[in-house]
Amino acid sequence: MDSENNEAQGVQINTALLASGGVLAALGSLLVAVGLLLGGTAFLWQRDSGCVSSTGRRVTWRNSRSPNSLATSAGFDAWKRAQTGA
Repeated sequence: MDSENNEAQGVQINTALLASGGVLAALGSLLVAVGLLLGGTAFLWQRDSGCVSSTGRRVTWRNSRSPNSLATSAGFDAWKRAQTGA
Protein backbone atom coordinates (compact mmCIF):
# COMPACT_ATOMS: atom_id res chain seq x y z
CA MET A 1 0.00 0.00 0.00
CA ASP A 2 2.79 2.39 0.83
CA SER A 3 4.41 1.85 -2.55
CA GLU A 4 1.19 2.87 -4.28
CA ASN A 5 1.14 6.18 -2.33
CA ASN A 6 4.77 6.93 -3.23
CA GLU A 7 4.09 6.37 -6.92
CA ALA A 8 1.06 8.63 -6.82
CA GLN A 9 3.07 11.49 -5.25
CA GLY A 10 5.71 11.45 -7.99
CA VAL A 11 9.34 12.40 -7.66
CA GLN A 12 10.16 14.83 -4.87
CA ILE A 13 13.06 17.19 -5.44
CA ASN A 14 14.89 18.98 -2.65
CA THR A 15 14.55 22.53 -3.99
CA ALA A 16 16.95 24.04 -1.44
CA LEU A 17 19.70 21.67 -2.56
CA LEU A 18 18.91 22.35 -6.21
CA ALA A 19 19.02 26.12 -5.64
CA SER A 20 22.34 25.82 -3.78
CA GLY A 21 23.79 23.88 -6.68
CA GLY A 22 22.61 26.53 -9.12
CA VAL A 23 24.16 29.32 -7.06
CA LEU A 24 27.48 27.47 -6.81
CA ALA A 25 27.47 26.79 -10.55
CA ALA A 26 26.81 30.47 -11.26
CA LEU A 27 29.62 31.55 -8.92
CA GLY A 28 31.99 29.06 -10.53
CA SER A 29 31.10 30.35 -13.97
CA LEU A 30 31.69 33.91 -12.80
CA LEU A 31 35.13 32.99 -11.45
CA VAL A 32 36.04 31.30 -14.72
CA ALA A 33 34.94 34.37 -16.68
CA VAL A 34 37.00 36.69 -14.46
CA GLY A 35 40.03 34.40 -14.77
CA LEU A 36 39.77 34.32 -18.55
CA LEU A 37 39.37 38.09 -18.66
CA LEU A 38 42.44 38.69 -16.49
CA GLY A 39 44.53 36.12 -18.36
CA GLY A 40 43.53 37.51 -21.74
CA THR A 41 44.26 41.06 -20.63
CA ALA A 42 47.72 40.06 -19.34
CA PHE A 43 48.44 38.23 -22.59
CA LEU A 44 47.41 41.16 -24.76
CA TRP A 45 49.27 43.66 -22.56
CA GLN A 46 52.50 41.66 -22.83
CA ARG A 47 52.15 41.31 -26.59
CA ASP A 48 51.45 45.02 -27.11
CA SER A 49 53.96 46.37 -24.61
CA GLY A 50 57.00 45.14 -26.49
CA CYS A 51 58.21 42.93 -23.65
CA VAL A 52 61.14 40.76 -24.57
CA SER A 53 60.25 37.13 -25.09
CA SER A 54 61.60 34.39 -22.86
CA THR A 55 64.12 33.48 -25.56
CA GLY A 56 65.39 37.04 -25.63
CA ARG A 57 65.68 37.08 -21.85
CA ARG A 58 67.59 33.80 -21.93
CA VAL A 59 70.07 35.14 -24.49
CA THR A 60 70.54 38.37 -22.51
CA TRP A 61 71.13 36.40 -19.31
CA ARG A 62 73.62 34.09 -21.06
CA ASN A 63 75.49 37.05 -22.55
CA SER A 64 75.66 38.86 -19.23
CA ARG A 65 77.22 35.79 -17.61
CA SER A 66 79.77 35.13 -20.36
CA PRO A 67 83.40 35.92 -19.51
CA ASN A 68 83.69 38.37 -22.40
CA SER A 69 80.84 40.64 -21.37
CA LEU A 70 81.60 44.24 -20.52
CA ALA A 71 79.89 44.03 -17.12
CA THR A 72 81.88 40.93 -16.17
CA SER A 73 85.13 42.56 -17.23
CA ALA A 74 84.36 45.76 -15.34
CA GLY A 75 83.42 43.87 -12.21
CA PHE A 76 86.53 41.72 -12.38
CA ASP A 77 88.76 44.75 -12.94
CA ALA A 78 87.21 46.55 -9.94
CA TRP A 79 87.68 43.46 -7.77
CA LYS A 80 91.30 43.12 -8.90
CA ARG A 81 92.01 46.79 -8.10
CA ALA A 82 90.45 46.39 -4.67
CA GLN A 83 92.60 43.33 -3.98
CA THR A 84 95.87 45.00 -5.02
CA GLY A 85 95.00 48.31 -3.34
CA ALA A 86 95.51 50.24 -6.57
